[in-house]
Amino acid sequence: MLTYRAFGYACGKSPKDEQKMRWYGPAIAVVTVLCSRVVFAQGFSSSDVADRKHLDLTGKPCIETSGRAVPLASNPKIQSHLVTLNNRCIDLIKLKLCYYKTDDCMDVEVPGRSRKEQTLGVFPQLQLFKYQVKEQF
Repeated sequence: MLTYRAFGYACGKSPKDEQKMRWYGPAIAVVTVLCSRVVFAQGFSSSDVADRKHLDLTGKPCIETSGRAVPLASNPKIQSHLVTLNNRCIDLIKLKLCYYKTDDCMDVEVPGRSRKEQTLGVFPQLQLFKYQVKEQF
């Protein structure tokens, strides 16, 4: 009768190979733990500290954003730059809303499970704009 063992004779391993495999497993586990960035970063790597985001239970970002340029009713050549912020989580989230790569920013608070529309700026005939949202912790 043939019996199967994980590192036994039935698998073609000798007792010497079995002894080597006994210490390889723990050694690999120690090296993995010591070299793992995830263990030390606790969910985010050190390079992502500036890009941290609030996450919901499924791991998706809590804040969804969309931007649009809306012409003023009194003068259609002047555009209002609006950014819609939708918070899908239950916590209040503080954000810094900026034009892309500028210091022209404003602080915004979005209550839990709500949506907020914020005017970023008003410009004549400038329909396309880029914005940046940074979450505050």
